[in-house]
Amino acid sequence: MEMKTFREIYNLVLQMPDWKDSLEDASVVVTAQRSEASVWTLDYRDLSWFKNLDLWTP
Repeated sequence: MEMKTFREIYNLVLQMPDWKDSLEDASVVVTAQRSEASVWTLDYRDLSWFKNLDLWTP
């Protein structure tokens, strides 16, 4: 992972102090935003904070 990407993920977490999820979830958000991809997830609650994500749930 590039240091630039890590900083973007880290800053995302810092900007949302009420969001109690992990760097792993933040990395999914950043990757999806960069690639303009939908996120397939069973646990959409963790990512529902991000209104600009296209979440696909079964």
